[in-house]
Formats: sequence, structure tokens, C-alpha cells
Amino acid sequence: MPKMKHILTLLLFLIPSLSAFSQRRLLEFAPGPKSLGLGQSGVVDVYDPSALYWNPASLAALRSSQGMVAVHDPFLMNYVGYAQYLPMRGAFAVNFAKTDQTKDAIKIASFGMGFRLGRHFQTGVSLSGLQLRDEGWTTVGVGFLFKPESSPVAAINKAGGILSSRFIADRLAIGLCVQNIPLVVSDYDHQIRLGASYSISKFGPKITYAHHFHRDKDTSHYGISVLASEHFNLFAGAEYYDADSLSFAFGAGLKISNLVFNMAYDTELKRVAFSATIRIGTEPDRLAQQNVERARKLLNAGDKRGALFEGEKALSLDPKNKRASELVATVFPVVKAENDAVDSLLQMGKESEQKRWFINAASEYLQVLKLDPDNVRAKMAIKRIRNEVNVHAEKYFQVGVKYFNDGKIEFAKNIFSAIALVRPEHKGSQEYLKKIRGIYTKEAEEHYYTGLGYLSQRNYDKAEEEFRAALDIVPQYNDAQKYLDRIEKARKQNQSQIETLLADGERFERRGSLKSAQIRYQKALKIEPGDPLVTQKLNALNKRINAYIKNKYRYGEREYRNRNYKTAAKFFRAVLAIEPGHSGARRYLRLISKASHGKTNAYVDRARQEIAAGNLEHAVAILDSALSVNPNLKEAKDLKNQTVTRLNSSQLIEKAKSQYLSGHYLDALEAFNQILKNDPTNQDAQDYRKLCQSKLNDRVDDFFNRGIRFYTEEKYQLAIVEWNKALKINPYHKGSLEYKKRAQNRLEALNRLK
Repeated sequence: MPKMKHILTLLLFLIPSLSAFSQRRLLEFAPGPKSLGLGQSGVVDVYDPSALYWNPASLAALRSSQGMVAVHDPFLMNYVGYAQYLPMRGAFAVNFAKTDQTKDAIKIASFGMGFRLGRHFQTGVSLSGLQLRDEGWTTVGVGFLFKPESSPVAAINKAGGILSSRFIADRLAIGLCVQNIPLVVSDYDHQIRLGASYSISKFGPKITYAHHFHRDKDTSHYGISVLASEHFNLFAGAEYYDADSLSFAFGAGLKISNLVFNMAYDTELKRVAFSATIRIGTEPDRLAQQNVERARKLLNAGDKRGALFEGEKALSLDPKNKRASELVATVFPVVKAENDAVDSLLQMGKESEQKRWFINAASEYLQVLKLDPDNVRAKMAIKRIRNEVNVHAEKYFQVGVKYFNDGKIEFAKNIFSAIALVRPEHKGSQEYLKKIRGIYTKEAEEHYYTGLGYLSQRNYDKAEEEFRAALDIVPQYNDAQKYLDRIEKARKQNQSQIETLLADGERFERRGSLKSAQIRYQKALKIEPGDPLVTQKLNALNKRINAYIKNKYRYGEREYRNRNYKTAAKFFRAVLAIEPGHSGARRYLRLISKASHGKTNAYVDRARQEIAAGNLEHAVAILDSALSVNPNLKEAKDLKNQTVTRLNSSQLIEKAKSQYLSGHYLDALEAFNQILKNDPTNQDAQDYRKLCQSKLNDRVDDFFNRGIRFYTEEKYQLAIVEWNKALKINPYHKGSLEYKKRAQNRLEALNRLK
């Protein structure tokens, strides 16, 4: 007995110790390298199946179904998880984990769900079964996540408030989670996790902080992540226990198609953790596009509620989908107005029933079914009053005839429809309904032919409005529906063209070709005049262009005042390249031309004086200065040629060599050609001419390529200037000759259009 007493005493001592030891092991377990690399601050910013362990509310942020495996110890798969995405609701997940490969490892099986509570709030719950050796227990968890998201729908409607602002939406996340709440075992304590993250910019860095509250000790967790590219991110973190206990971790993530790989290293545990997550199913943006297509078909068929549901489903998959946003923003107010009308009609029908105005009630319930064919309350009400309407059918029929004769067609139609609903065999009502359909058919045809007129003008909005009006009157108007389908097809083609033009415009913007970008956006607006995205981009570009013109013009004025006419002309020509009709730039260029003319004449006069004095080399230098101001000045060119001819060969060859060494290959080539014209056997000139030709051949390619760039940007005059430079070096350059001709043809065509 004494021996048994000692054993029992030892067990009673060990049970709390075992419980504390296993709980510490559980708290130190961090499934997933990303959460480990962020200093175990996973209560926010972990959006994969392992979110079930950190904060089940984060599951609601998933946009696709995912499977995940993680390895923390060599040759041991520590974690396996799966999350099933539920569009517009959230996600549920199942996890299996093992803390390590020792005999004291804890096995964990968890199930949980995350729910969306709107655009900014999410919640979630989890249930976990844990086992340590022969001991097992169950815990629950509950989490909350505040994660404001931007809404294109709110942007289109100019609503959303501060939570949708660019400083909050898609940047801030705040999480709160209570995990490991024991259901049976009282020796285990729950843990409260509170965390937040904020992204400094769209691409980061994102700063994360979390604090875990526990009876034994609190811990602080710090993390930072940077999106290095669309497919690669880096992260690092630290976990703080007390002044003597601080551990660090760092890692990286790589996304390849539908796979995401994460790896992290913990400096305290001295181990590497690795995980692989796979997206299961079609990409969310493609699924969203399929929902948008279904929504458009339903909308064309008149099912606005179905279209709204599909549009909202598309946004739950891809919140940035522009077409879904526009559709929801357009349809939601209409459906809301119809719902309000349905509620009003149901109330009016109920009041009519109470007053025993059964035909009025039937008419109102029929209007409800026209707006909402599946409305249960209206269907039940019609069944309820069927006998009363049937009893008084003849009296109601006479009232309908009177309405018809008085020209109150809609009232008459409602009465005859109500009678036909309860007595389909009533001939009088059927005959009058046939007459009414004939009247409506004529109305519908007027809308139909008006729609055809708008369609011939490519005014799709007005045409669609008229065809829909025809269908509202005669829902079976097949020709109107056929043209609505054509409009939808044309809009798709237009959308494709617009997307291409937008992409081209954005590319030109990035390259600094603002005028070319502006032309692309203007073409897109011609296709779809009211397109909000194109309008926004064009307005932003116009502001940028105006600022560019203003700066260039100001610089040009400054250089003109400082008499730097060549630099000033460069700025003014840059202004005119964007805005050809800019009067100020044109005026300054005329002034510069006059000033330059006087300056070049002075240069020519000075050159003549130097020639008369025998200073031929000095005269050539002065004439070069004149030609740098006005390269097309014939008088200076002719005088230079005459002067160069008079220079003796030895002087000229030294000058030509100097020009070659200075990189003025074209001038040097002309000089060597002149030398060989006078002295064909001069070996030096022959050798240097070959060197010049080699250098200039490279220049020809440069000039030709610059010309091609200007040509693709529709700057045909500048392109011709570059090709003229190439042709000056090589008059037979095939590419320059061909593209120069094309550019000249385009300029002539543009001039004819003016």
C-alpha cells in the first residue's frame, strides 16, 4: 500500500506538469511558413487553409478552393489542410496537424467556417480535437476580422465613405480571435489573439503586429512583408516574450500559376519550414467573367433579379471586375425600386381585399407577378380570392368594357387579365385581351422601328432602350430580342477594341508618348462615349499633358529670354508636337527664326571676311556655326563647299582626322571625299573614308530605328527628319526610302482630312 500511495502522489504531481507542457507545445506550434516568418502574427494576413488555426474569420477572405501541405520537421508532414470556397458566403476548412515527431507530439484535427458579414466584416468558428498520448480533449475557437475592401460599385455610385477610401480599403486589417477554448478539460486555457496589419502602399511594405494573451504569459509578434513582384514576396518577423527572449524569422513566397510556395527559417528553433498551396478549380477572375456573361444573358431576357445575383456572385469572386461592377451598379437600383413597388402592390392588394374590391386586388397581384414571377405571397393571394373574382366575373367584365371604351386600356387589360386568370374560358375577356394585344403590338412596333433608326446611327443605348420598350409591351417580340442580342455582340466587340486601345494608350503613357496615348483614349471614347474608365484615364492624361505643355513652354520662354534660341526652339517644338495649334509656341518659333536668320547672315559675312584675309580654316568653322543655327541655309552651304575646295590637301586631311577623332564622322567623310576628289590616290584619305563609312553605317541604323519609333507614334515629320539623316549618309538605304515614302503618304492623307 505505501508503494501505491507514492505512485498516486507522483501521478497527481505529473498531471498538471503534463498539461502545462502540452499546452506550451500547442501554443508554440505555428502551422504554415508565412505565419512563422511573420513572427507568428497570423491572426491577420494569413489567407489560406491554415487560417483555421490562426483566425477562422480569415477563411472568409478566400476567393478560391485551396489545398495546402506544410513541413516543419525533416521527413514529417506537419500539416495538411483543405478549404472549400463558398461564393458570396465565405469558406469552410478541414485541417490535420502534428506538432512534431517526438512521443509528446500533439495531433490536431480541426473543422471550421468563415462567414462574410458584409463588405468589411468577417467572422468564423472552429472546432478542434486534440490528442497527446492517451489524453484527448476538444476545443472551440471564434474569430472576427475587419478588412475594408474597395468597391467599384461604390466608386461608380460615388459612395462608400471613409472605409472605401484609398488610405483604408485593401490596406488595413484588424483581427480578434479566441482559440483553444476547452469544452471538457479545465487544465487548458484559451488564448486571445489580437492583431492588425497595414500596407504603406499598394505593393507594400505591409506591417503586421499581433499580441497573444494567455494566463501564463503574453507574447508580442511583429512582421513585415514586401511584394517584390506579382509572383514573389519577402517577409520577416520577430516574437517577443520578455527582455531576455526575442526570436527572429524570415522567409519568402513564390507564386507560379495556381501554386504558391512559402519557405521560412526560425532562428530560435533553428529550423526551416516549407509549404505548398494549390488553387483547386478555375481561376476566380475567369469564373467571375462567366458569371458576368450569364448575368448579361439574364438581363437581356428580362430577369433582372437573376442578373443581379450573378453580378454579385462575380464580384465575390473578383471584386475588381469592372463589367460586373457596372452591371451591379446599374441593376441594383432597378431591382430595389421593383422590390419597393412589389411591397407597395402587395399592401394595396391586401387593402383591396379587406374592402372586398377583389378585382382591384387581383389586378395588383398580377402586377406583382409581372415584376416578380416567383412571388409566393402574390400567388397565394390569387388562390385566396379566386372564388370571389369568379362569382362577380360578369360585373367586372362590364367595368372592363367601360374602361376600354373610355380609352383606359391599361385598366381594362388588368380587369380582363384578372377574369382570364380565374376563368380562362371567358370568351369576352379573351376577345378584349386580343384587341388590347393588337393595340400594344402597334405601340411595340413603333418602338421597334425607332430602335432600328438609332441602331443605324450606332447609338446602341437609345436603340436598346427602344427595343426593351417594345419587349415590355410585347414580351414575345422576337425581332426586338434578336436586335438586342446583336447590340450585345457589338458591345462585346467594342469592349474588345476599347481594351486594346486602353492597353496601347497605357503603354504609350509609360513610354512618355503622351500624344499617341491621347489619340488612343479619344478613339476608345468614340466607340463608347460614356465609358467611365476611358473618360477617367483621358481626363488624367489631359491634366498630365497640360502640365507638360506648361512646363515646356515656360522653359522655352526662359531660354528665349537668355537668347539660347536653339534650346528654346527645342522646347517650343516639343509643345507643338503635343498641341500643334499652340499659338504661343508658334509665335516664339517665328521670332526665333527671324533672330536666327540675322545671326546666320552675320556668320556668313564674318566668314567672307576671313576668306578674304586667307583664314580659310577659320572661315569654315564660322560657316559650321551658321549651319548649326540653320542647317538648310544654302548660302552658307555653298560658301563652305567653295572654301573647303580651296584648302590644300594637307590642311584638309588634318582637319578631317580631327573631325573623325572627335566623332563628327559625317563631316569627316565629306572632307575625305573632297580630298579624294582632288587627289584620288591619297591612301590616308582612302583608309579614313572606310573607317568613317563603318561608323556611319551604325549611325544609319540608329537614325532608321529612331525614325521607326516616331513613325509608330504617328510623329511623321520627326520620322522623316531621322530618315533624311540616314539617307544623307546612305542615299540608297532601302528601309529609309520605303518608310519615308509611307510617312509622306500619311501626312498627305492627314492634310486632306483637315
